[in-house]
Amino acid sequence: TFHPASYEDVLPLVDFNKFPAKNVKNLVALEDLGRGSTGKGWLCITLTKPGSAVCVLKFDNKHAKSDKLVHEREIWALMYPEFSNMIKLEQWSGADALVMPHFATVLEHEREQYKDELRDVLTREFMKNGKVHKDVRWRNIGKYRSKDGSIVLVVFDLHDVVNYNVDAHGDWIENALKSLYDG
Repeated sequence: TFHPASYEDVLPLVDFNKFPAKNVKNLVALEDLGRGSTGKGWLCITLTKPGSAVCVLKFDNKHAKSDKLVHEREIWALMYPEFSNMIKLEQWSGADALVMPHFATVLEHEREQYKDELRDVLTREFMKNGKVHKDVRWRNIGKYRSKDGSIVLVVFDLHDVVNYNVDAHGDWIENALKSLYDG
């Protein structure tokens, strides 16, 4: 069903530090996060009170049953095992949906302070696992506060992650950083 509501009225009711429980059967699509080359993302919340939990649902652009989303879930498990209990493939509205945590946006005025951390994430998570993220853009980078209180970056939208090949990807991290900070 469709029930229009003001974003400003709903936002204060959302607890962005909560993820939906495993038994959630209903979600409210709060925001269209956009469409990429392979999928469409929605910011969704639960109906729980006092604070709704939040997640992202990603649907395949072309298929109800999606091998691409299965692959992306596998890459999530490899790159970020700390989120393994949150990343899952479920059926929503008759189609496969990749359920993922939502991360805060890295705002433009704070991006410079995360340059070294971003290099570390690309090296530690991707290179360590022999992978290359082919779409490193600010819209695919988020942050969260870890249990120890530090801010941690996450590079997501993992459908375009490929195996590292030294001939093709030798300086991919430097090129990615250059496109973010010099472009």
